[in-house]
Amino acid sequence: MAVGSGRHCDREGSTLAVVRGEVVSAYRDLWMWHDQRWSVYDMNSTRRKWVVKKLFAYPNALLLLLILYNLSFLYPHDVTADSYPPLPEALAALESDEEVTVTQVIVSEWSLDSNFYYTFEPNSVTPTIGFIIYPGAYIDPRSYAPAAHAIAAQGYLTVIVKMVQDLAILSYTRAERVISDHPDIEEWTIGGHSLGGPSVCAYIRESNDIIDGVVMWASYPSEGFRVDDKIIKALSIYGTKDGLVTPDEIETSRLHLPPYTQWEEITGGNHTQFGWYDTSPYPVQPEDNPADITRQQQQDIIIQATVDFLNHFELCPNDPENDYDNDIVCGDSDNCPTIPNGPNLGTCVNCGDGTIGPSCTDDGQCTSGYCNMDQNDIDNDGLGDLCDDSFPPGGNGCIDACDCEGDFDRDGDGDASDAIKFKQDFGRKPPTNPCTATNPCNGDFDCDGNVDASDAILFKQDFGRRDCPSCAGGEWCGY
Repeated sequence: MAVGSGRHCDREGSTLAVVRGEVVSAYRDLWMWHDQRWSVYDMNSTRRKWVVKKLFAYPNALLLLLILYNLSFLYPHDVTADSYPPLPEALAALESDEEVTVTQVIVSEWSLDSNFYYTFEPNSVTPTIGFIIYPGAYIDPRSYAPAAHAIAAQGYLTVIVKMVQDLAILSYTRAERVISDHPDIEEWTIGGHSLGGPSVCAYIRESNDIIDGVVMWASYPSEGFRVDDKIIKALSIYGTKDGLVTPDEIETSRLHLPPYTQWEEITGGNHTQFGWYDTSPYPVQPEDNPADITRQQQQDIIIQATVDFLNHFELCPNDPENDYDNDIVCGDSDNCPTIPNGPNLGTCVNCGDGTIGPSCTDDGQCTSGYCNMDQNDIDNDGLGDLCDDSFPPGGNGCIDACDCEGDFDRDGDGDASDAIKFKQDFGRKPPTNPCTATNPCNGDFDCDGNVDASDAILFKQDFGRRDCPSCAGGEWCGY
């Protein structure tokens, strides 16, 4: 559930309008936590990690935390002091230099102890794309300054937002003020680390489509914060050694992000090294794993992947969705603009039942069938085969006739036996001898009721191939 769907909520302490049953349910959970002394304000490191994991899984986490905020008399207020402090490298990145100007912006309407955000503005260009960072829970926002500085140096306005009590979920709408303060920015992407990620998605769900992209740093949206129905570009970066947000959890959360999300796996990366914060006396956050790479190495990967993602917003000036499916074919010329079928990204096609699967870059990523990475439009109707429900009408499970238009016996090749079958039906046409459902043709690839020269061209293209994918049987055309 996204609290506030259809209206804004918790604008720095405003009344929260919720269904009574949801309030009772969330309050019961709150009181149970209080009785068990598992408060989100208990800064014991093990318990804090338990809270982080609990909130990722809890479907009404946003509602629960808003109630916690409004009932904060139950808990001590001084929690920021217990947040992980920034390392020296992070403090150094807060200094302006010849490439980037760093500014602390005060917002008088925000809570006194958290009434600011940091901007990192490139000096060499006037940015038109902005990137907002929501920190992880109990992490000083300055800890993300090195990444913000490096991203800004590539030409993007980058902003780190200070959150109430260093919990982004308590002030998840603060991006709204950042955006209103920068009217010259044409496109906005918002990213979050750890519990900053669900907070980002909570804002996206009620932001009236003003956000163009989302970036997850060691994070994912749970059921209550899913954004798979939003027309936005998305990137998820995660580490294989992360002990708080594991690769398995990332995998199970794929359904909660847009279907053409880009995924960046950092081999050897962990949770702690997504920022520059001090976890001493421990080397990493509780229950995180030691990384196999250095913090700087991990940061370099995070920064480059994020910059590459932001670069996509500059590729398609005439495409309002900015190549939504990330296949490097702009939507204004893409014959399948919502399903990847270009040189940068394709889609797995299951040759057994004709269904399409996840995005891919090579056949090895597809468990069955192949990776379609082209703009094929075999029936020339202007709609790519990958997203054309009308072709083939009958279907044989592989959209383009098993990827070998003449493999009639489905034995994995286009050879002499197939040529004999094609020759037998070549020339059939209405009205004397049309191809029909009861008397089909071998070779009517465009399903127009005849086998003619256009079909011969297709047959010739794949004749001699020995690598045709296996396909299911069944009639090719549904006359």
